[in-house]
Amino acid sequence: MITELQLLSLLRHSIYRASATEHEVERQQLLGNASLLVNELLLRNSRGFFVDFYNEGAALAQEGMALAFDLDIDLGDTGAELSSLPGAMPSNSTADDSHRLIYDLWAALNALVALLPPGSSGAAGDYLDRLNQWEVEIYAHRETMAPEPDLDTVTEAVFTADAFAEYLKQKFPEWKGLEIHDFFQIGGGFSKQTLLMDVEDEVNGKQGLAVRAQPSRNILALPLTEIDDEYHAVRIAFDEGVTVAEPLWLETDTSFFGTKFLVSRRIFGRNLGDARGATEEVTDAMVASLAAEAAKVNAINLSAHIDSLSQTPLAEWCRLKTVEEATRFNIQFWRELTVKESLAKSPLLERGFRWLEENVEPCQGTPSLIHGDIGLHNVLIDNGAVTAVLDWEVAHIGDPAEELAWLLACTNAYATRQRLLEAYYQAGGKPISEFRLRYYEVLMCLRMPIAALGMAKKLEVQLDSPQLAIFALRFMHANSSRLVDAIKAAEAVRT
Repeated sequence: MITELQLLSLLRHSIYRASATEHEVERQQLLGNASLLVNELLLRNSRGFFVDFYNEGAALAQEGMALAFDLDIDLGDTGAELSSLPGAMPSNSTADDSHRLIYDLWAALNALVALLPPGSSGAAGDYLDRLNQWEVEIYAHRETMAPEPDLDTVTEAVFTADAFAEYLKQKFPEWKGLEIHDFFQIGGGFSKQTLLMDVEDEVNGKQGLAVRAQPSRNILALPLTEIDDEYHAVRIAFDEGVTVAEPLWLETDTSFFGTKFLVSRRIFGRNLGDARGATEEVTDAMVASLAAEAAKVNAINLSAHIDSLSQTPLAEWCRLKTVEEATRFNIQFWRELTVKESLAKSPLLERGFRWLEENVEPCQGTPSLIHGDIGLHNVLIDNGAVTAVLDWEVAHIGDPAEELAWLLACTNAYATRQRLLEAYYQAGGKPISEFRLRYYEVLMCLRMPIAALGMAKKLEVQLDSPQLAIFALRFMHANSSRLVDAIKAAEAVRT
């Protein structure tokens, strides 16, 4: 959990560094982040909400134990753990005490959910639906606004224009008369640091470059978290005609900046959304362009790139022979990730994973390369078309239905399911059953909460990014709130 002390430390850190930025857009963005951190602190003083929330959860715990008894389920240690929790929030609890008690209740309910059937029918289904809706209430509460004070924040760049110019002169001594202009760091990224610049020299003239650097600590151990592994995926995508920025070189010598980084061509365009979906209108032409890029990624002949993929963690994924096998491996990967990263327990995640594990559709088709995060936050768009697909660290081998489920989640305010599928098929995509698409919409409801919990965990050891705290606190609700409906929708079309 993120404590009040940690939130206050983030604010102090942000204020101290605010004077370092020279970019007004970045300043305004980070001011907004700081305001949301303060908002969270103010919301935590609304004791009435947390008392009611805990008490409702404690009542659900008692109801769950009674349900398990009716279903002849032996609760064992889980029953003892649930029974040991207070039936109501103690009157002398501080804000942090209240949150710890809520997390203890979550952990106990998580164990209870692991023993119940995960479907949406019968008494257990009704109980799990209400339990999920109860958990979502706290995420929704974080999106309400309290009075906002005016605080400054900024993220100081590790790289500087002068230092990078010196690096280029050493790496490419033939680039005479080298100068760097318009050097700046992009705000908004969570996994890796991204910088843009114009470089001019007597050999190449003027060229735009982009730098994507490995962070000192990773948020989650995703399939291609390491920049040198991600480089192989980007190289394959570029060679196969996917619209990505041309990768120019991978710098693995950490003596220059203390980290590895990838340098590519600078591509112009802009994001039309964030990890929760679109933030402005998405036209039919944009939907078609997005679907076409997804189809190109999914159509890549993996056998032609085994040598390259074998140098990455995807070597293990490449051994998967069928879509069904890849789906089971994928679900296992995400579940094990929550354990490896010691993420906070969640009854909602447990219910979702149990449902996914028990409802894999038999599919003997050949698995495909999947970008895995091809939302509007990870593509650049210009003049109504995609100019670059970004951020390949979630790329893996799997079911193209996952790609489309993510695309639909980020464009659903502007594109119907049928419109997206038509564009995907017109671009050469393979047929996908309605259940497989709905199945992966359930997984989408889990991935965002997992990412948010990972960011909260990272803040325990690296308290230097208000942006991580904002994601951890506020990005849970959008996807988790859809889990109940997503499971019901999938079960409705299961044959």
